[in-house]
Amino acid sequence: MNLTIQSTGLGIQERSSNRFLLSIPSRRSRLSVPLELKRKNMPDWIEKIVTFIRLPIKYMWVAVVFTCITLFAPDNWLSNLGLTKLKTEYRTWLGSVLIVSASLVFVRIVSIFWSKIVKFCSKRKLKAYLIESLTQLDPSEKSILREFYIQDKKTIQLPMDQATVSGLIQKSFLLLAGSVGERSLAGMLIPIKINPLISEHITYQTIDLPAEPTESDFDWLRDNRPEFLYEIEHHQQLFHTHWNRSRL
Repeated sequence: MNLTIQSTGLGIQERSSNRFLLSIPSRRSRLSVPLELKRKNMPDWIEKIVTFIRLPIKYMWVAVVFTCITLFAPDNWLSNLGLTKLKTEYRTWLGSVLIVSASLVFVRIVSIFWSKIVKFCSKRKLKAYLIESLTQLDPSEKSILREFYIQDKKTIQLPMDQATVSGLIQKSFLLLAGSVGERSLAGMLIPIKINPLISEHITYQTIDLPAEPTESDFDWLRDNRPEFLYEIEHHQQLFHTHWNRSRL
């Protein structure tokens, strides 16, 4: 369905006012020139320090090891390496580089460990939330989770723009297993899998799936499968099955 927008006199006035506003230089553009001039007038030693701080941590380790060897190695080692003059004349600078590089390495290591701790805690918190939410699934959500066990697959194609599927993705029960999809009458089909954090905690009782189904249970399962599933099966038979047979 295409929507058409009719132009009015008010719209013309708005467009003319927008042109006038666009012709006025923004505050950011007025300030860009002085900032560039400040960068050009920045002392060389400050610029070198900023460049050094932005180096990867592996180069920081090289600086730490080199300065430690130069400052604390025995004199006979330094004389053999030809670093005695460097230690004598630039001892102050070597000490400064050692302190700065060691501090940066320490800060980055702490930040790496802290990010891992935060990730671990958030993962545990998410897992606890998912386990608690398993008891609050509605029938439509259970029917979608049942499909993974009915089809005996870890990854199936589901319409990600369908309301229930989208809700399970937002709750982190389901995860996208790929970025390439295809359009169908059911919606945009994307490979989707159950979150590994919760898969081992899903039981037959959780999703109303009989462990040893009878004929009446099979009838109930057929009647309570997702409505869009038959459109997906028709799409698979129409396109993929015919393509596979043509190759035989």
